[in-house]
Amino acid sequence: MAPIKKTPKSNTIIQVAEATGLSPATISRVLNNHPYVKEATKKKVLEMIEKLGYQRNNIASGLRSNKTRTIGLIVPRISMFFHAEVITTIQNILYKHGYNLTICQSGDSVEIEKNLIRTLQSVRVDAVIAACTLHTTDFSPFEQLMASGTPLIFYDRVPVEKTSAMVIKGDDIQGGIWLHRI
Repeated sequence: MAPIKKTPKSNTIIQVAEATGLSPATISRVLNNHPYVKEATKKKVLEMIEKLGYQRNNIASGLRSNKTRTIGLIVPRISMFFHAEVITTIQNILYKHGYNLTICQSGDSVEIEKNLIRTLQSVRVDAVIAACTLHTTDFSPFEQLMASGTPLIFYDRVPVEKTSAMVIKGDDIQGGIWLHRI
């Protein structure tokens, strides 16, 4: 019986280089929009990428550059209107700046929230934005995230104790005063 020949999941930068007769470094420069790449070379590489169906491995690129261009967002429930609006706004802004958004839902479970923090840290997101569960009292998983160098922003449901994370919260009293003046 003949061995089964495995086909790669996707083309690699080396295959693009071989197909174009250029070096992998040149392909990398094209992919990273390096200013010293000639237009003719760029066109040749981009056409071959299209022909081969090459897809950049963002995980591998992130390991090399230590940037994934991905932000993690933890919300209690996606179905809540407020959080749905926040998700839409954040995603639109991030997209304009070349970032992706990974949306996670804790379901107001502290255990799920802890697992989501570990997961986002393991895939090396560039930052985390979080609205905590109603039951979160232990913020040490978030502190560990920040200790690893990952920026953290809390919004809506935020820690009551002092934190080094950025905090965005509403002020119901000032909001009420402002509305009363109208």
